[in-house]
Amino acid sequence: MPLSQTVTIELTPETAARLNAAVAEGLYPDLTQAVSAVVNVWDDQEQARTDLRGLLEAGMASGPGEPAEQVFKRLRQRYGK
Repeated sequence: MPLSQTVTIELTPETAARLNAAVAEGLYPDLTQAVSAVVNVWDDQEQARTDLRGLLEAGMASGPGEPAEQVFKRLRQRYGK
């Protein structure tokens, strides 16, 4: 697989303007790097969703919870206040 691939996409004028502004402001050297940064953020968000989904499933599998007020009462008894 090649290191890069040319892809043609259509963007809304607003999205194109935002990408071009990021390049013009020096945040990215070119549009390729700007788009890559967006895709990297997207990947990070997808990974965070996957991680959260796993935590939720683990919590659900751990059995019934305990009402927060009971937990706080026990903590106040143990540590004062």
